[in-house]
Amino acid sequence: MDTNQPQDNGFKPRRTNHEAGLGPLVKSALAWLLGRARAFFAILLWPFRILLWPFKKGSIARPIIIAAIILLVVPLLVLEGMGARKVYSTAEDIVVGQSLPEKKPTVSALEDQNASLQKKIDALVPRGMHIIVDTAANRLYLKDGEKLVREAIVSCGSGNILSDPKGDRTWVFDTPRGEYKIENKITNPVWVKPDWAFVEEGKTPPPRNSPDRVESGVLGDYALAIGKGYFLHGTMYTRMLGRNVTHGCVRIGDEDLKYIYENAPKGTKVYIY
Repeated sequence: MDTNQPQDNGFKPRRTNHEAGLGPLVKSALAWLLGRARAFFAILLWPFRILLWPFKKGSIARPIIIAAIILLVVPLLVLEGMGARKVYSTAEDIVVGQSLPEKKPTVSALEDQNASLQKKIDALVPRGMHIIVDTAANRLYLKDGEKLVREAIVSCGSGNILSDPKGDRTWVFDTPRGEYKIENKITNPVWVKPDWAFVEEGKTPPPRNSPDRVESGVLGDYALAIGKGYFLHGTMYTRMLGRNVTHGCVRIGDEDLKYIYENAPKGTKVYIY
């Protein structure tokens, strides 16, 4: 027998108490960590479970949610497709930054435009003899084209309102604004008093053809009829010139009235503003 060969005498090394208790301790630690990890991930996934619950198979809310998505998303997709083919026609629809190239007018184009505007302005300027009445300033201007021939201080409508206490009639004493013309020229005019003249005096108006309506010397030496019962005429109350005191006619001083009468022919335009 070779004494150098190892002999199995049935002896096995024995673990100490420290080595024997290490394995269960590690397993317990790993199991504890695994449980905590599962709980942590369960908390993280809880909101997603709530959101996905309606889509869970067999859920009552599942068909309702799907139908709502279809009803909302499909029309939006259709409108988006229509918007892609939209024709921009207003300034608000044009996307910022996509400006159109600006076409600058040439000097000759500007000169032509200026000449065209000047012709339109010239066409609006009265030609020949005409009269302009400024009711606010109580001024009359006799002009020949753009040339001022004579300026006069006048009196225009007061703007007062008179009501008939015995009826429903009301008169407003304004000088009419607008474009008129001299329709007739009268020397030594006679005033035929209208109804308001008697109402203003607290009297009952007489019949239309009554001689009580006729009054001489009130309108001065001349009168220029401009239509609708209105006149440019003289006045006895020269001290009131420059004030709005009339019943609608334009009162003019004697010298100015004579000059206008002699130099403004019948048909002369009268512009009142």
